[in-house]
Amino acid sequence: MLHSLLFLTALIGCLALGAAALSDLVRFTIPNPLALLLAVTAIAMLGLRQVGLHGWLWHLGLALVVLAVGALLVAVKAWGAGDAKLLAAAALWAGPNGMAELVLWTVLAGGALALLLLFFRRVIQGRSLKVLQSGQAVPYGLAIAVGGVHAILRHGFI
Repeated sequence: MLHSLLFLTALIGCLALGAAALSDLVRFTIPNPLALLLAVTAIAMLGLRQVGLHGWLWHLGLALVVLAVGALLVAVKAWGAGDAKLLAAAALWAGPNGMAELVLWTVLAGGALALLLLFFRRVIQGRSLKVLQSGQAVPYGLAIAVGGVHAILRHGFI
């Protein structure tokens, strides 16, 4: 039964990340309810795994640090607020044991995304999708989703 509930929370978390990535790709926004759903599923996972007070403090403290760094990036207009909230919610899933991997996978996916967009924006030159138009931001929610799904599958679910 516990394994089924953990699977369900992981599935909902991954679906929330997928929906956030799609929204960021199409509309350049990450709706607050999706980041909140991801955070709620992480909290459910922590409760189901009975991580204890020490585990709760680490997961919550790390998410708050990520949110604070994200707020700084928003303040200097390097990121959108949705990116900061989504990464903080993903950090709840990753915890201290998975944070380095979350950041690594997010950065690698973000780099690959930036290179792909650079290439396609030059080749297609914005004839179709807004994301492919020159001068548009990089929808970093996609990269965060890659890192977040990795965190869920590697550190939250197992």
